[in-house]
Amino acid sequence: EKILYVRMTKALYGMLKSALLFYKKLVSDLRSVGFEINPYDPCMANKKSYGKQMTVVWHVDDLKVSHVDPKRVTRFCDWIQSKYGSCSVNRGKVHEYLGIDLDFRTPGVVRMSMIPYIQKILDQFPEDLGASAPTPAADH
Repeated sequence: EKILYVRMTKALYGMLKSALLFYKKLVSDLRSVGFEINPYDPCMANKKSYGKQMTVVWHVDDLKVSHVDPKRVTRFCDWIQSKYGSCSVNRGKVHEYLGIDLDFRTPGVVRMSMIPYIQKILDQFPEDLGASAPTPAADH
């Protein structure tokens, strides 16, 4: 049986090391334009932009950016796109981020829900979850 070994010249998406390399690059790039990494949450960065706070939070390569001026968010997205090649922008008071619905419609309040996400998972589940079994280990 023949075995082929290869040496990667770039990180392969989905591998643990890829996520770490992306994190280090993102943090370096954010710092290079004046962001400070939050000492309590290493996946959050802040900076003052035109006198107001801009916040970036992320999970692996999914970023959420906020600023009171939508032009600042657009400019940030343009910068991200120049560095990483793609960026999509969702504007408004209601967002879906990582399976969480974020609702900012009430001033000073953020409502979060995962009910639609969980319902979607349950709808796609192949077994009837309403059935009962005599024991958890039983065939069902």
